[in-house]
Amino acid sequence: IWDYYKLPIGGVLILLAILISVIHYYATYKDPVLTLMLVNSSIDAEDTTIQHSFDSFMEENNYNPARQEVAFSKNLFLDMSNPQGATGQTLVSLDVMTGGRGISAIFSDPDNFDGLAERSYFLDITDYLTDEQIREHQDDLVYTADTDTNERYAAGIRLTKEKCKWLQDTGAYEECVVGICYDSNNHPDAQKA
Repeated sequence: IWDYYKLPIGGVLILLAILISVIHYYATYKDPVLTLMLVNSSIDAEDTTIQHSFDSFMEENNYNPARQEVAFSKNLFLDMSNPQGATGQTLVSLDVMTGGRGISAIFSDPDNFDGLAERSYFLDITDYLTDEQIREHQDDLVYTADTDTNERYAAGIRLTKEKCKWLQDTGAYEECVVGICYDSNNHPDAQKA
């Protein structure tokens, strides 16, 4: 009997596995509130510190952690001084993701942030800060020139472990620069975070 029915049984088992996989995906899917990239961070791939560091953000903004999350990638390594090989491939991936408006913000070590800013990944961060916040962080703003107009704008804010509780809690960087990207769905939330 097995010789005659093995192909239909195998086909049914494959379809059943696909169906279970699709159901599992939709049952456990969480809508990303923010999508963050951490470039050259010192966080271990298995570390959950960063994920939990956004719990208070989720609660304060009335997001449902069972259905929504702050999505992030913490395993992105770049060397903008040598944009060949793996760095070149990573930059192509970032180009696609920022072009598709799939990244809310990028955190990067200061050495590589300028190279990312030159690729026009970031919005003028002062458009999303209050006047008080701009005055408070004036010395920490990182400027770049728009590649089309050559106009200078603030592409990010420099954060240090001494001044930033989030960096102290997560240990992601000693110092980093964060910039808001072209993700039209999440700008208000990127500002809050």
